[in-house]
Amino acid sequence: PEFIDRVAAESGLHVKTIPGEEEARLSALGVHSAFPDADGFMADLGGASVELVRMIKGELKEQVTLPIGPIRLAEGNINSEELINRNFDTLDWIGNAKGGTFYAVGGAWRALARVHMNYTKYPLLVAHEYRISRRDALDFAELISHLSQDSLRQVPGLSKRRAESLPFAAEMLESLVSRSGVTQVVFSAYGLREGCIYDRLSKRLRKEDPLIATARDLAWRTGRVTADGEALYRWMSPVFPGENEREGKLRRAACLLADLE
Repeated sequence: PEFIDRVAAESGLHVKTIPGEEEARLSALGVHSAFPDADGFMADLGGASVELVRMIKGELKEQVTLPIGPIRLAEGNINSEELINRNFDTLDWIGNAKGGTFYAVGGAWRALARVHMNYTKYPLLVAHEYRISRRDALDFAELISHLSQDSLRQVPGLSKRRAESLPFAAEMLESLVSRSGVTQVVFSAYGLREGCIYDRLSKRLRKEDPLIATARDLAWRTGRVTADGEALYRWMSPVFPGENEREGKLRRAACLLADLE
């Protein structure tokens, strides 16, 4: 309360505190804005808590916030495995995500993705939508949880703070993947902040595909006035009778961006 009062007095801004369940909902909306058909569950790992939300074809289902994180672990003499098991044992619905995807949100897990990219010599160093199969995620999490801090600090672009939290993040990821039965882990740069914005959008804007909306906006801002990507997309469609929905969306985006200068 004193911090909130001071912010209001010095800046005139009103700070609204939200409960963990609301943080979970907003983080999941952020994932939904990037992956409209998200199916499985989302986990947003912060310093002192983790928020988990079951997602079915983009719809938000069970939601929970748990008081576990790297900072929480460091505050007391607690065994990390014991802390994780004690909290995750209460999630009787996590196994319902079997066959789905684990959407990992938060800086610690994005750092884990960067380490995996470095480990596999992945050429595109973009964490958002980076994917790891279930088997690879389990093997890599076990490897990271046993690496020394000195080894982790050798990874390019990894800060000391992230290196310190990585073994715990890996241990938690391993537990969630094992318990849920998901087939893959997808890292999402979209989370709480994007969820706050998405929560304020109209129903019409929420229905727009993020890739197509971005391509259309970029084309409008930087393309020629006479360009018509949608017309180009329709004109060439007969040449691609067997394309699936994803391929069609990528082709449509390419058509929208085809006349950029």
